[in-house]
Amino acid sequence: MARFYHILEILWLLITFASIVVALTFYIGYRPADSYIFWCLVPISLLMYYIRRRSRLRLIKNNPKNPS
Repeated sequence: MARFYHILEILWLLITFASIVVALTFYIGYRPADSYIFWCLVPISLLMYYIRRRSRLRLIKNNPKNPS
């Protein structure tokens, strides 16, 4: 299960970086108003990354013999 949480962790980080890239692209190439939804996605995905990371570390801490 810890491996699954680690994969989700990485996915949330990828979503964060992708939303930053898309937001910058929309901000520079189009109107700045088009990029606001992607800027809103950045803190949400960072929060989800933090939650997933904490839950994975808690799982490993509570069950050190069988982390998977």
